[in-house]
Amino acid sequence: MSKHLLVTNDFLPKVGGIQNYLFDLWSELPPDSFAVYTTQYPGDQAFDSGCDFQVIRSRHRWLGPYPWLVRRIRSIAEQVGATHLIFDPAWPLGFIAPTVGLPYAVVLHGAEAVIPASVPGLATMFRRAVNNAELIIGAGQYPLTSCPDGANRVVIPPVVDTDRFCPVSAEQKRALRASLGIEPHEFLISGVSRLVSRKGFDLLTLAVQEVSKTHPVKLLIAGSGKQKGKLLKLANASSGNVKLLGRIADQKVVELYQASDAMAMICHDRWFGLEQEGFGIVFLEAGACGVPQIAGRSGGSHEAVIHGESGLVVEEPTSVKAVAKTIEFMCTNPSDVQNMAIGARRKAELHSSAAVVRDLKASLEEWIEK
Repeated sequence: MSKHLLVTNDFLPKVGGIQNYLFDLWSELPPDSFAVYTTQYPGDQAFDSGCDFQVIRSRHRWLGPYPWLVRRIRSIAEQVGATHLIFDPAWPLGFIAPTVGLPYAVVLHGAEAVIPASVPGLATMFRRAVNNAELIIGAGQYPLTSCPDGANRVVIPPVVDTDRFCPVSAEQKRALRASLGIEPHEFLISGVSRLVSRKGFDLLTLAVQEVSKTHPVKLLIAGSGKQKGKLLKLANASSGNVKLLGRIADQKVVELYQASDAMAMICHDRWFGLEQEGFGIVFLEAGACGVPQIAGRSGGSHEAVIHGESGLVVEEPTSVKAVAKTIEFMCTNPSDVQNMAIGARRKAELHSSAAVVRDLKASLEEWIEK
């Protein structure tokens, strides 16, 4: 397999969903089949030393569509022996892709595909970058809707570690719930994500407060972000039904899911549809623990949560009443919740590392070796 160069602003140890997506997939490829060109981030030297593939860090804080970057990418490709390039994201970084002079692919996740396609000045550059790509990799079907029909497209969804994220026994679940202060009769909903408006934790908090008037429901939210102050105020007014845990360790995230009856993220469109949920790896992680999810209809969230099978999708996610109604359904229909829990684990297994990496490797080999 010939070598390619992955050019991206988003790579670990920088924190984020795209960063995890790229590392989880590319770290499973043969280490001599690619190199990574990315930006610096605190702790990157120690992180890179633990990788068995080559990582080159730019001295610039951000890789944008600069003329000098074209020359730099050519130089690095020659240095590492790369014959092909992969750009992530396609916008705006990928705008320079057609000028580098090497065969290239682009990766699309969500908003970076929708926004430029909707803005006249950017649409032309976006189409040029995408239309000239020999391969388009979508993290789901949703971002590929902005691509031409005749393009060489492949869906490579996020992967989930189904060994680490896994169900536990009833006894273990009781112990985990007790450690979190959850009573056996209480319906526990968890949420893990960046605390930003699009994720809808304010709507979720208000809905839980409404349902708690008639049902014993609790909500535990893990994460940090711009909405933290607002959520703290809402939680303080919730009579103890809602608690913010802050950012927690990775193993604690697994245990939080394992203790839960449901997981929720009420993602919703913002800015007239320009800001949407690309996919939502957290839904798969909860599902792998045998926990059904509640998702807001936005972008590709319905690909991560299959309504009625692995969870429920709220069609009007900005309506607190609609969210509350969905929560109430789960609280009062334990057999449906149990069936969705089984379906959630089955859905997550389709996204196991081995299956998804196999598809990525085959797609890259077919493209590069043709």
